[in-house]
Amino acid sequence: MSSTSECQSNPADTDKEQEDPCAVKFKLQFGKTCTDLSMCLSSTVGDLKEKAYQLLGIPPAMQKLLIKGQMRPEDTTLKEAGLKKGLRVMLIGSR
Repeated sequence: MSSTSECQSNPADTDKEQEDPCAVKFKLQFGKTCTDLSMCLSSTVGDLKEKAYQLLGIPPAMQKLLIKGQMRPEDTTLKEAGLKKGLRVMLIGSR
């Protein structure tokens, strides 16, 4: 993890999801790019992979998401995976 990571917000996503009371803000890091995201804790790891695909173009089958240093099954909810406000989720994958 580099402290010089470039963080970017996706205003369309965060504005829409800020209205959702179950949404939690966190960071998705892929390489040197760090993207602010907001998703509902009842969403699954599979949903997060799909969102990463939309944002970064990495197919879900080519992704490994590390939440608190561990990979979780795709049907695990983000709450069950331990996702919390401000947490950094690492994405390992290839296009």
